[in-house]
Amino acid sequence: MFADPDAFLAFLWTILGGVTVGSFLNVCIYRLPRGESIVTPRSHCPACERTLRWNDLIPVCSYLWLRGRCRYCGAPVSIQYPLVELANLGLWLLALAFFDGLTSLVLLQLFLSALFTLSLIDYHAMIIPDQINLTITILAIIAAILLPLPALSERLLGLLLGSGSLLLISLLSLKFWQRQGIGTGDIKMMAACGLYLGWQLTAVALCLSPYLALLGVLIRRVAGKALARDHLVPFGPALALACLLAAFWGEEILIIYWNFIGR
Repeated sequence: MFADPDAFLAFLWTILGGVTVGSFLNVCIYRLPRGESIVTPRSHCPACERTLRWNDLIPVCSYLWLRGRCRYCGAPVSIQYPLVELANLGLWLLALAFFDGLTSLVLLQLFLSALFTLSLIDYHAMIIPDQINLTITILAIIAAILLPLPALSERLLGLLLGSGSLLLISLLSLKFWQRQGIGTGDIKMMAACGLYLGWQLTAVALCLSPYLALLGVLIRRVAGKALARDHLVPFGPALALACLLAAFWGEEILIIYWNFIGR
C-alpha cells in the first residue's frame, strides 16, 4: 500500500498528529480569547479546577471513555472538544490527499489548523488573536525558505495584496460610513495568508470570501437567527474558508476563470 516510505510517514503523521494537534487547538480556542497562557497552567476541569491526568487528555478516546464528563466532579464536558479534534483530523486527511512531499504537507496541515482555530475564535469572540497570525507568518517564512513555489516575490506581493485590499476597504468604510468595515485582525490575517499563498491564490481567496460571508449570513437567516442592523458579522471564518479553497483548488479556479473570460 505504501511503496513510498515518505507516503507512509505522511499517513502516520496525519493520523497521530491530526487529533493530537486538534487537542492543542482546543486549548488555544478556550484560552486565547481570555488572554490566558496556552502553556500554563496545565489542563484542568473548568468546573472543579482539578488538574487533569494524561489519561484524561487522550484525544477523542478520553471523552468517549468518560462519557463526556469530568472524572472528578462529573461536570459535563463540551462535545466541542472531540469535534474539534476530529475536524482537524479531517482537514489533515484532506491535505494528505494532495500529498506532494513531507515538508509541504506538514506546513499545509499546520496552516489549515491555524485557519480552523482563528475561525472558531472569531466566530465566538469576534477577535483574531495576534498569536495565530504570527504563527501563520512563521509558517509562511519557513515555506518561503524550504519550498521553491510560490517564489518569494509572489509571496511578498500576496502579503501586500491581502493586507492592502482589506485595509483599503476599512479606510473607505471609515470615510463614507463612519465605521470600521474590516477589523485589524482580518487585515493582519490576510497579510500572513498572502505571504503563505502567494498573490495569485490570495486574489482567489479575496474574490471568494465575500460570497462565503454572504452565504454564512443566509444560513443564519434560514436557521432563524436574524441579525440586527448594527450586528457585526465575523469575517475571519469566510476569509479562512476562502484561503482553504484557494490552497487546494485555487489553480483550477484560475484556469476556469481565464478560460471563461478568454471566450
